[in-house]
Amino acid sequence: MSAYRTQDSLVTFYTEALAAGDNTAENLQAPITPEFAEMITTAALTGAARTAVDIGYGAGAYSIALAQHGFKVEAVDRVPAQLLTERLPSADWAHRINTVTSRIEDYTIPVPLGVLVAKDVLHYLAPDDVCAILDAGVRASVPGSCHYLHVFTDIRRTGHSGDSIQIEGELGWSTEEFTSACTQLYRGWSLLATAGAHTERDRRTGRPYFEATRNTLIAQRPQQ
Repeated sequence: MSAYRTQDSLVTFYTEALAAGDNTAENLQAPITPEFAEMITTAALTGAARTAVDIGYGAGAYSIALAQHGFKVEAVDRVPAQLLTERLPSADWAHRINTVTSRIEDYTIPVPLGVLVAKDVLHYLAPDDVCAILDAGVRASVPGSCHYLHVFTDIRRTGHSGDSIQIEGELGWSTEEFTSACTQLYRGWSLLATAGAHTERDRRTGRPYFEATRNTLIAQRPQQ
């Protein structure tokens, strides 16, 4: 048998975790990765557009890092905006990060775009929505723009009783399907892709409840 989880239940879970400052099993409160830090430093130096979009910003570490590098950031998520604004270093940061409370599927990416971030969020969406979002990001991007994606594939969720768990509208791609889609969407871009096993375990029992392949893609549009 399978248990079913709605998208609304996920929003509630992440809202409560962020409000409490909890570091979930997926490491929600983690700092930015070294490869992302290197990427945005390069983007800031290459003259890419100073606009950035953080899709599914969560605790806001990536939005804040982008703002620190001089980017005007639109941070998009369904969680309450004050969960991010309360973390900003000072009040004058309000003009650097614009929070947008929206379903990701309904969000319109601004033009021109310098940096796109989508970390650990796209797997919650349907394949057509993922392709539409990334295609819009590609079309909005200028020469020198960078995209940073963390996407889970080959997902298996297991409940306490051993039953599988299904998430409403979840991507459900294999690693091969994700790689193929990105190869087509980012045709002509420079791509750096890595993949590795990812497991999240119940803190009480040690049993795995989320197993997947975690894909990291850094895509850069060539300078013209």
